[in-house]
Amino acid sequence: MPATDLIIRATATKAPFRFVLVDLTHSANEIGKKHEARAHTLSLLADAAVASILLASGMKHAGAVSFLVEFSGDLSFVKADSTPMGLVRAMIPFDEIKKAGDFELLLSPLRLKVRRLDEKAHVVQESIVEAASERMGQNLAAFLMQSEQTKSGAGVISKTNAKDDTLLDYAIGFQIEAFPGAQDNHLEIMDMVIRDLPSLDTFQTPLGFDLRRLLDQLSGPFETEIVREIVPQHHCPCSKVRTMEGLAALPRHEIESLIEEEGDLEITCDFCRAKYFITPLDLREILDGRG
Repeated sequence: MPATDLIIRATATKAPFRFVLVDLTHSANEIGKKHEARAHTLSLLADAAVASILLASGMKHAGAVSFLVEFSGDLSFVKADSTPMGLVRAMIPFDEIKKAGDFELLLSPLRLKVRRLDEKAHVVQESIVEAASERMGQNLAAFLMQSEQTKSGAGVISKTNAKDDTLLDYAIGFQIEAFPGAQDNHLEIMDMVIRDLPSLDTFQTPLGFDLRRLLDQLSGPFETEIVREIVPQHHCPCSKVRTMEGLAALPRHEIESLIEEEGDLEITCDFCRAKYFITPLDLREILDGRG
């Protein structure tokens, strides 16, 4: 397993294409470990995280992308948040992960919701489309076409270790976006390149996944220039302060009711499973702050 993950952003030098490639193997395994995920739920967490990073890579300003796919069946949803600099987190309701175990899941995709947020976490754009599949690559491509009117190709693939289904061999994604005005012959060539892409297993090495060789394969006959390389990482901005800020939004009578219970309030972050203990004194400080 590689020591670090990688995001590569590149452009074709003589063709109207932008490339984004993501290796999130290390971070996806970290996310899976925190959620005690395995098998199918581990892959879904990884794939959603990769898809959210691919979308965030196109942001022109600081902020984040929230990527959520709703299902009917054994899971209700999977959600991932990412920033343009590759900070990422993901979650599935914890009780659903525990119930799923290592069983094959029955899922019917319902909706894909994408929110773009500014640096102050205010929603600046929200799009809801019909989810095309439980596969995140297909959902991502469908979203870009339906909501963004962008001609693109996308792939999101993770592979669970054959001997240990709590680990991923890789969690990989790529997106090829055509700029406005791209000619049909260019688009046909890129479509052929994607359809002829060999198994991703061929890009594995003893040192990890060879993302640069995958870029060479995806670029086909076009020369590419790497514009930027970023090391993504799992990150959750939760804290006790943020938790108390959330509680401060509750009506006064609800906070007073919690104080009367006298015991500490235990709150677990849905994304990183960190636990925060809020005492009656903490709750009293919230009320005192209201004056």
